[in-house]
Amino acid sequence: MTITLNGTTGITSTVITETSGGNVGIGTSLPNEKLTVVASTGGTGGIRVETQYGAGYFGNYNNYPAMMYNSSGLKPVVVYDTNNHITSLHTDNTERMRIDSAGRVTMPYQPAFRAWGNATTTGQVVKWNVVPLNIGGHYNSSTGRFTVPVNGTYLIILTIFVSVTGTTQLTARTSGGSIMESKMNTNEGAYNSNSGSVLVYLSAGDYVEVNFDSGSVLNGPQFTYFAGYLIG
Repeated sequence: MTITLNGTTGITSTVITETSGGNVGIGTSLPNEKLTVVASTGGTGGIRVETQYGAGYFGNYNNYPAMMYNSSGLKPVVVYDTNNHITSLHTDNTERMRIDSAGRVTMPYQPAFRAWGNATTTGQVVKWNVVPLNIGGHYNSSTGRFTVPVNGTYLIILTIFVSVTGTTQLTARTSGGSIMESKMNTNEGAYNSNSGSVLVYLSAGDYVEVNFDSGSVLNGPQFTYFAGYLIG
């Protein structure tokens, strides 16, 4: 069965075709699947689904096969790049997650930070002032706090390096209390290090900071530092 449409130019074109095998084609007379929809060859096109909240599309987006995109500026949601074999997830026209042809998943905007700097006065919050990594800008070197941008499970890391006799202690804490202590007790001035990490669920608006409880530390990228990132 074939349904055709006579255009204004008098050219008859196939609109819907059903083959003897039961395949239905829209925009094609040769459907190779149960339902085959052929969109425009360029720009945007495909299947449009409307609800009371707006329209969504499945099909072509800017010459890339987009699994779905919305009608608000035709922003893509999921796009498959046929040239590089990459599937990517977008919000607000910005790529947020990518799966490459080898199956590797990358999330370039996943919150993460690492900081180190000069030791502060005992009993105060350490204000790590050298920040080589601060994805999303959620760590503040002025306050020494990492403020959580979104609910989730975070890995927090604290490492200290000392070369003095006595006890050195740093405590990582959140707005809800202490979550980890890194402590060294040495009897000689040799170099010693201690590192700890903890998984903690945090809510948006919570913060993580480190208090310098006692002792003395050496500072540097490979010595004493504070780091963390969102796992998911």
